[in-house]
Amino acid sequence: MAKKVKICYLAFSEKFLAPDGGFRHIYSVCSQLTKQGDEIHLFTKGLGKNIQNKRVLSISDGRFYVYQVDFPISPFFIGILSFLKGFPRLVITLIKTIKQEKIEIIHQRFWIPIGAGIFVAKLLGIPYILDVNAPFVEEVFYKKRVSWLYKLWRKAVFKAADAIITTTTVLRNIVARDTKKEKILVVRQGVDLNTFKSNPSLEKKLKEKYKLDSKLIILFVGAFRPWQGVADLIKTSPYVLEQFPNARFLFVGGTKKGIAFAKQLGTSLKIDSSLVFTGPVNFSEIPSYIALSDVTVAPFNLEDYPPLKELGFWWGPIKIFEYAYLGKPIVTIGAGELPFYVPNNVAGLLYRSGNVQELAEKIKMLLRDVNLRNVLGTTGKQRVERNFTWQRAAQLTRTLYHTLLHKK
Repeated sequence: MAKKVKICYLAFSEKFLAPDGGFRHIYSVCSQLTKQGDEIHLFTKGLGKNIQNKRVLSISDGRFYVYQVDFPISPFFIGILSFLKGFPRLVITLIKTIKQEKIEIIHQRFWIPIGAGIFVAKLLGIPYILDVNAPFVEEVFYKKRVSWLYKLWRKAVFKAADAIITTTTVLRNIVARDTKKEKILVVRQGVDLNTFKSNPSLEKKLKEKYKLDSKLIILFVGAFRPWQGVADLIKTSPYVLEQFPNARFLFVGGTKKGIAFAKQLGTSLKIDSSLVFTGPVNFSEIPSYIALSDVTVAPFNLEDYPPLKELGFWWGPIKIFEYAYLGKPIVTIGAGELPFYVPNNVAGLLYRSGNVQELAEKIKMLLRDVNLRNVLGTTGKQRVERNFTWQRAAQLTRTLYHTLLHKK
């Protein structure tokens, strides 16, 4: 086993144990790093009590600590005066923690280039890694006049970082506009092979609860954001139900507003009785929902999110790997790296974003052919096991840590 590394992981935009893909990515990688023997000191968004420090996990040979930070960390969202008051306190806290714990690397999740992490890294002479999961500026400040200022700041931080991690090659190419491409490492997301398991007993209860016995189940999991394509999937349902009246569209997750809109759309199309909405569920239940499905869908619509259309589909959606790992065929769009994750006619079926009738045909193709579903699902599972796991992501990240420390 490689030498243990002590890492300060800064994720000021994320709440600890938040039920979203952002924190799941952070927590999954950090957990795997500790299982491989490293020590993690994770700073996350606070609870209104400045700094709380507690040991969270003791995993294998590593240790995992969390610090929940409530200091003002960005002048753009809280005002210059509050920032000037809070920023020095945060810097002092980081310096004290790094010196006391003998931390060797600062690894920061990119949100807005606030400067505290890289300032401390340069001051103490330790490597600084930036984890970039989205371009951010083009999203939050889309076509706003102030975006040029954020872009300048982002470029400066990208250049100053010792290394940058992205989740897709599309995103690597976007980041490379502001820094050297050779210092950008692509580390794809995935699943935990040991914990992402379905519960047969829970599956049975869910089928009974939602009256899904003897039904063909088309599954969507997500937050119901416009670009995730919930509306497209609902518009698809009449075409599917015409041939498969016993099909049910199962929507897992979502917000009250998103679900209300989806239900209203279903009512207008007179297919509301064939739509099932669970609302938000515990992450531990997600594998069981996937396991009881026949077809899984990730119907992203680029028209509903201009930055994705203009810059390219930079996401590497975690649910794609989760669907596949449980042996389910996937229907999704042929954009970005999705054809790499889900090769057409190999691990799933691809269609053109926004083409509702084409989406319907792909779903019907799978519903009418159980053998095709099984073949695609089995291949997809094997591909995930080989290429898309949090264990592999942690191994690649550890290798980067040791490379930077060796250079130092």
